[in-house]
Amino acid sequence: MISKLIFALIGLWMSILGADVFQKFTFNSENDLEVLAWVNQKPITMAQAEIGSLHLFGQSYSDMTDRERNSLVQVLIDEELLIQRGEFLKIPNRDIGVRKSLVSAGIRDIVGEFEAIPVSEETLRHFFHKYSSIFETPKRIALDVIVLAKEASAQHAQSLIAQGFGLSEVAETLRLDFVIPQDLQTLPIVHRQLGAKIASTAAKLQKGEISPPVRGSEGIYYMQITAFEDTTLPSFGDVRQSVKQEYKRRGRDLALRKTLDMLANEADIDVDITLASHK
Repeated sequence: MISKLIFALIGLWMSILGADVFQKFTFNSENDLEVLAWVNQKPITMAQAEIGSLHLFGQSYSDMTDRERNSLVQVLIDEELLIQRGEFLKIPNRDIGVRKSLVSAGIRDIVGEFEAIPVSEETLRHFFHKYSSIFETPKRIALDVIVLAKEASAQHAQSLIAQGFGLSEVAETLRLDFVIPQDLQTLPIVHRQLGAKIASTAAKLQKGEISPPVRGSEGIYYMQITAFEDTTLPSFGDVRQSVKQEYKRRGRDLALRKTLDMLANEADIDVDITLASHK
């Protein structure tokens, strides 16, 4: 039953895109285009039989017995009759589930063709160097941040800082908790925790430097960078698997976009702008 549904969806997809387009993507040899039967002027080809034999029998059509071949051709004829009935009832146009299945099948076929192409080590290395920023480890900083709600406390803190105390000593003396975790964090995370104004001040500090007082929503802030890691690019060997995954992802997207552009160029598309645009 599942196999029949798969064949039905493939057939419906062919009815929408056209058998020639389907065969262009999938089959190239002349033998694949040999017609085994005609059903209301629609061909059942060797290519379809090859797909069916692999799904139903797990072997190539050429390796099957005559009895198995006859059975398979009859199954394909029955499915073609059901597909044509679906076309007559305009099921692909009315049933959103069928439409989604057709689109999914089309996408799988297109990206599958790209993924079947072996990727050389040279190609991956070239991709790695061209898009190295994708694989970089971002800059991270560790911050001590305190906030003082009262002016008197802020003056006391400023006095301690002037005497050479670090923020950790100031926080201990004034019994203050740190505003954010003291671990190494990326700048976007620091931005989310402190807000743009305060985080931008922190990002300009050198390691060990204490910021001037910055007034924020909770009071007066002081910041000190205690650790710093600059942006680094790992070696190709360390991130090879990530490089391959990203290459495949971009390649799939590109293959799909090229195919859609080709189909659009070959199609007769007429859009009513007044109806298609949002009112």
